[in-house]
Amino acid sequence: MADVLRPGHDPATLAQFQNGEQRLVFARYQGQPDGDLYYLQDGTAKGIRDWARTHLECFMPDCPDRWLTTVAPRRHR
Repeated sequence: MADVLRPGHDPATLAQFQNGEQRLVFARYQGQPDGDLYYLQDGTAKGIRDWARTHLECFMPDCPDRWLTTVAPRRHR
């Protein structure tokens, strides 16, 4: 999820896609705009942070900045 929202994302489009999820938990593999999305499993953000930075990017087609990272909150996703 990749959990970082950057300026340029349409909140209504994200809300519809996320279907109630409060965080961005989907990303796409870099260089694969039509490929399957990656789903960030709960509790894995810290362990995949370095991998996510080099292999994942924002899935929104009009995203002005595809960079993302994962964040491991202390309590809830």
